[in-house]
Amino acid sequence: MDPTHDAYVMNEQGNLLSIEEVRERLLNGKPLLLNPTANWNHKQTTTKEEYLYRYMAKNLYQLETPVSSEYNAETRADGKHIEYIRLVPLSAKPRSLKAIQVNKTTLTTYATSNAAAFWQKP
Repeated sequence: MDPTHDAYVMNEQGNLLSIEEVRERLLNGKPLLLNPTANWNHKQTTTKEEYLYRYMAKNLYQLETPVSSEYNAETRADGKHIEYIRLVPLSAKPRSLKAIQVNKTTLTTYATSNAAAFWQKP
């Protein structure tokens, strides 16, 4: 669901799709349907091609999530170590990024192309 575009994406049967499902279908060239009332800020009609293949494709190319999903997980503090996992397409040749220091907080990002591992429940 995208409130800015008043949009939602469906499969051929009209079932709503998750972010995971939309990304997988974009990557594999499977059919996607956009609701016919989709529009940008109630000012301009949004087409399927514009929304899915230009706007959303770039937004779903890489996804990132904190390793630890808990209160205060992303708050930076002296000596704190925060880890992220980034889902990238196979063509991106995933590699873990080295840790960086930001205001005495260490940020580490691990990359994977394994969508099943990325989307698994914590």
